[in-house]
Amino acid sequence: MKRVCLFIVILFSFVSICQAQIAASDFVRFLFQSQFLWDPNWSIQERKDILDVLKGGYEIKLNQSTPNQRAIYQTYFVPLFGTQRMTSVLKFFDQNVNYILKPDQAQVAKSPFTLADNMGIGLWVYHKAGFPSRSQFRFGRKVVTVRDSRAGVMRVYPRFFKSTWHVQFTGLLHEGVHSRCTGGLPQNVIDYVHNRRAGYNMRRCGHPHVKCPPGHKYQGLPACDLHPWGAYGVSGFMAHMIGMACESCDKNSFIATALHFYDRILGKYHGSDFVNAMIQLKLPPPDLSITNEIRP
Repeated sequence: MKRVCLFIVILFSFVSICQAQIAASDFVRFLFQSQFLWDPNWSIQERKDILDVLKGGYEIKLNQSTPNQRAIYQTYFVPLFGTQRMTSVLKFFDQNVNYILKPDQAQVAKSPFTLADNMGIGLWVYHKAGFPSRSQFRFGRKVVTVRDSRAGVMRVYPRFFKSTWHVQFTGLLHEGVHSRCTGGLPQNVIDYVHNRRAGYNMRRCGHPHVKCPPGHKYQGLPACDLHPWGAYGVSGFMAHMIGMACESCDKNSFIATALHFYDRILGKYHGSDFVNAMIQLKLPPPDLSITNEIRP
């Protein structure tokens, strides 16, 4: 009997090792296929730390054990990422982030609480408005001009490396959403920027944040969204799915992170209202389509 038990333990250990090796080989394959361009100023360790965050996504197994979970994945997860696997989330990030920049000391001093940001859409708008010098960024010794909304120019700040993994992972996904010019760029934005005027409305091009209203925890700061499938909604939904269905992670931390993001959504789907609508399959369908077109 003891020999049988020992054999079972060894068998399960072998299977676990094989699964870990498969996950590792899948991630290596992902890295070879990815389009990431790394700022030369990153150290090898810093690059590894960022990649380890993404690698953690490959190691997550999602358990869709109930009919409601399967319905939620089919209704929202698949339209967002293409499949029901975590690998598709990593591919989404790869498709929407090309340059991974290291901010200089002045940029860090201006944004001490920022984990990461995505300035690709903003630089593209300056290009369309006829300001070529303001549509550029420095990449090592090169100066790159952004001519496409899908440039995906992300900066990762020191605070990112001090955060927990679930905040880091959802934060990277959050920045990927900011590369999506959904619905096209309104013509009046180009006119406003060309005439150096403020107050323009990007609509959902780049899924920009709006200022949080009085009484909100972040009142006065551009840290809220007007629609449920912006950067906060998508990253909150991702955290919620991991917390709800992950077989080997800190579920409570992910759920808490999701609720924190949902609190940034204003209007009908604010906070727990997002959760209730999601469970009842009453959220509007997600739309992260992308276009470089100029719209009226």
